[in-house]
Amino acid sequence: MRNYKISEYGRSMIEILGVLSIVGVLSVAGISGYYKGMTKYKTNQLLDQISTIANNIKIIMSGENTQYGLSIEALFKLKILPESMIKTCAYPYSSCIKHAFNSTASVYTGGISVGSTPVFCINVNNIPQEACAAIAMTDWDTYFGNGQFTIEVVGGRTTHYFGHYNGLTAAQDCGVNNNIRLCLKF
Repeated sequence: MRNYKISEYGRSMIEILGVLSIVGVLSVAGISGYYKGMTKYKTNQLLDQISTIANNIKIIMSGENTQYGLSIEALFKLKILPESMIKTCAYPYSSCIKHAFNSTASVYTGGISVGSTPVFCINVNNIPQEACAAIAMTDWDTYFGNGQFTIEVVGGRTTHYFGHYNGLTAAQDCGVNNNIRLCLKF
């Protein structure tokens, strides 16, 4: 009788399924971490864009008659908008302004007031809840020191708010896709 040597090569189906499940769990965790990181990066970029616009408007409009404000064309020509927000498109100019989350933004500088105080407003549309809450909770008074601003959130529930948001109120007001309007004193 002959003795044949039997050798097995390869992996069993259970071993392959085990490896695939581990790879699946790790990739889900990686994608989730990547999404959170990108959202945080874009939120910080959006806050920088809003601060740059506000600072540029305050510099250009200081001592000027704010009743008539600046046209959209002037925002482009005077380079008030950060380069990262200007997208190539045909007229009208307003559709060319895109914020960090790649949706539309707009700036209104003339004929707007809160009470008797003239203000300019920056609107950003379709931002996630995290970015909405970050904008709402930012201490804009520290940046601009004039004590006069309003924030209007249209998303989770529509709210017009004077002053500082706290974390709980911002989380309640900010829904999934939000539009937020920040109005600051000239």
